Amino acid sequence: MFITNVFFIPFMALRAAPEPLEPAAPSRSISAPKLKPRKVTAPGTQGLPGWSKALGVFGGLVGVFSIYWALAGRPEFGDFAARTEYLQTTFNSNRVFWAFWLDMVLFYIFQVTFLQAAPAQYRFTPYFGLAGWLIAGGTKQQ
Repeated sequence: MFITNVFFIPFMALRAAPEPLEPAAPSRSISAPKLKPRKVTAPGTQGLPGWSKALGVFGGLVGVFSIYWALAGRPEFGDFAARTEYLQTTFNSNRVFWAFWLDMVLFYIFQVTFLQAAPAQYRFTPYFGLAGWLIAGGTKQQ
């Protein structure tokens, strides 16, 4: 499972297959129906779906709760200094831990790549920039 999630998300975002052809007005002939092409937009130019703002709010709340939980959740695990020491120890000894950090770095690189038209405050702010961009409705740089 090494960094599969970070590559799956961009794959799903970039796959833009042209829409299938739809039948033209019904004809009275016996021959095969004529097909007219639909208008296909270039990837990255489509508008955001209506639920994107809710997804941005939800993602932002998950991020805030995760930071809270890392810093203050389960006080029996110690204070901030104890958690920092555990982070350093785990970072030096656990390969799966490295994989999660690598996932986060790669996801940040993908965010910078995918939000090329977004203003810098969204594009270069890891994770929360994407949530803010979704909440703002996918605004483009002026």
